[in-house]
Amino acid sequence: MTVPNAGVTVRNLLLIASLLSLALIVYALFLPHLNEQFDNEAALNFSSGWKYEAVDGSVQEVTFPTALAPNIPGGIRLTNTIPENSGVRINSIAKYSVFQHYRIYVGDERVVDTDDPWLLARHFDKTSGSFWLLQRLPDDCAGKTITMEITSAYPDYQQATGTVYLGTKASILFAILRECLGNFIIAIVMMLLGLFFCLLYLFGRKHSLIAVSCIYIGKLMFWIGAWELSESGMLQFVTGNMTFGTVLSFMAMRMGAIALLVYYLSVAGRRFRRYNLVLLCALTVEAVVSAVLQLAQICDFYESVRICHVLLAVVMLSLVAETLLETLHFHNRELRYLLLSMSLVAAAAVCELAYFYLANGTHLGRFLNLGLIAFTVSVSIYELRMVFKNLALAKKAAYFRQLAATDPLTGLANRAALREWFDAREALPPGEKESLAVIVCDVDRLKRINDSCGHQTGDHAICMTASYMQEVFAKNALCCRTGGDEFTCVLEGCAPVETKLFCERFLAAVAEADADLPFDFSVSIGYAYFNALLDKDLHNTMFRADQQMYRMKRRTDPAPAPDMA
Repeated sequence: MTVPNAGVTVRNLLLIASLLSLALIVYALFLPHLNEQFDNEAALNFSSGWKYEAVDGSVQEVTFPTALAPNIPGGIRLTNTIPENSGVRINSIAKYSVFQHYRIYVGDERVVDTDDPWLLARHFDKTSGSFWLLQRLPDDCAGKTITMEITSAYPDYQQATGTVYLGTKASILFAILRECLGNFIIAIVMMLLGLFFCLLYLFGRKHSLIAVSCIYIGKLMFWIGAWELSESGMLQFVTGNMTFGTVLSFMAMRMGAIALLVYYLSVAGRRFRRYNLVLLCALTVEAVVSAVLQLAQICDFYESVRICHVLLAVVMLSLVAETLLETLHFHNRELRYLLLSMSLVAAAAVCELAYFYLANGTHLGRFLNLGLIAFTVSVSIYELRMVFKNLALAKKAAYFRQLAATDPLTGLANRAALREWFDAREALPPGEKESLAVIVCDVDRLKRINDSCGHQTGDHAICMTASYMQEVFAKNALCCRTGGDEFTCVLEGCAPVETKLFCERFLAAVAEADADLPFDFSVSIGYAYFNALLDKDLHNTMFRADQQMYRMKRRTDPAPAPDMA
């Protein structure tokens, strides 16, 4: 009867369990059942219906996000009417801001003013970065005119507008969660993936199973995740330190570019190594100079962002061109995954920069997210494939190493393993080597057994000898079959009395087996300890043990144990 493979059975059971679980989940999701969820109030997206009065006196209605020409010093002024019968309870307003300051009026009452003179005087804090402004409104605000003045120290953001919500604070927070949670999750997943690849390299490098590119892709994913986190609009749920968010965003963007180039150099780019090293130096110098100027309060990160964007564009175009050349001209098919992922990231980056400069984008990552996700998935699959491939090769190499050092008949180590053991201990000081003992044994009259009972019986005698050697010596020694019927054991740290006792046990086991066998089964044995005065190496010790064994073999009536002084 055929016994089923246990591994296949387990896989089949897991497959059945997975399919049943999926079916149950689908059933619970789509069929009507008891429904319990948060009784959340709705928030009103208040991004439409805003009146903008241009410098020439014309009035137009605009919808956020949009870009408008400044109509007040350093920014724009817009007006709207807070709805009365919207079905939404309104007592708060939320506005997404990027490097901007706000004055918000309800009727004639100013309810928001973010122009803090003390902060504006401090260079490090005036670049507040991307954040949600969430502010309380008067209780009787419904039906009143709301005026918003948006100003910025940077011309690019004097005319930019972002999303506006009206409602209670709880409903607005739920609306922000719905809008930004996806990017936040992507950021956390990328940072965890980066940590995973770094740990994978740290734990696998000792066995040379993990390529160095693994830690570089780990660092790249971590910095991509950090940038995604800073641009997700969710950082305020973690910290209110917006200066930290700004620094995190700009440094993650710069460090991510450096990590990308280093990763590329680890897997490709060898034909253009000098050029790529020049790009790497340029990115590093720009990051260091920007950080120093920020800390010295001479020039903030945003004022140098154009230089960084130019370098990023050059790097992306260079890497795509290099990968295309490697793949098509030099027929390096291993880099097809990299060509695809680099092309997607480059296309997404072009769209992101166009949105940033041409449409005065506030929320960043609208396009780049897709490219980064595709890049992350592609390189993660490739790196994991390489890890599994290296593991399979290492397993195969270990098998062949064991096969090369193992005697196929008895399963003991062979002469090559014994030679390796000797070579490893030749460098020991003579004092330590004197605790090493070499035991040699030989099956008596094996030719007579082969001639009278057949070679299969002779092989059985050899295997029995190996079995008794393992039983008696293996816990304390390396047991080897060094020839046809010749065996050698090497011991470390055993006193001569113990070694003699082991030999007696071995001979007693052989004598006990001989009583039940149809042929004459006996062995001769001898041992010797390393002696610095007699031996130039362990091979000479083995020769002396061999001489002792042959003296025992020449005796016509062997004693139960050899007399080895």
